Amino acid sequence: MHDVDAELARLRGEIDAIDEQLSVLLAHRFARTDALGAFKALAGEAAIDPRRQVQRRQLLHEMAGRHRLPLDLVVGLFDRIKEEVVRRHRAAGCGDRAPDA
Repeated sequence: MHDVDAELARLRGEIDAIDEQLSVLLAHRFARTDALGAFKALAGEAAIDPRRQVQRRQLLHEMAGRHRLPLDLVVGLFDRIKEEVVRRHRAAGCGDRAPDA
C-alpha cells in the first residue's frame, strides 16, 4: 500500500507542477493580449476581429489534431480564454466595431 501512496503522490506532484507551468503561460498570454488590447484601443480597432477568429479556429483544429486532443476540449478552452481577452479589450477601450466597419 505504501508504494501505491508514494506513486500517487509522485504523479500528482508532476500534475501540480504542470498546472503551475500552465498558469505561468496563461499569465504571459494575458500580458500579451492586454498589450494588444491597449494597442487596438489606441488605433480605434474593435475588440473582436472576425478575420482573426476564422484564422484562430483553423489553428485550434490543427493544434488539436497535432497533439491528439479532443477538438471540443481545445475549442472550449480557447473560447473561454477568448471571452476573457475580449472582456479585457473592452475594458481597455476597444469597441465592438472598428470605426470604418
